[in-house]
Amino acid sequence: MRKRKFVRQLGIPVTEDVYQAIIAICDKEEKSMAEYIREAIEEKLAQQ
Repeated sequence: MRKRKFVRQLGIPVTEDVYQAIIAICDKEEKSMAEYIREAIEEKLAQQ
């Protein structure tokens, strides 16, 4: 049996402008919104 990689869901409200910007980036980079947001959070945490 394989181990789960992601164990918690996180729902956050964002403004329409932020949502549209994320959609545009994800379409351009051909990745999911969840993948993009996970990478952004990990990047921010690495800076601390």
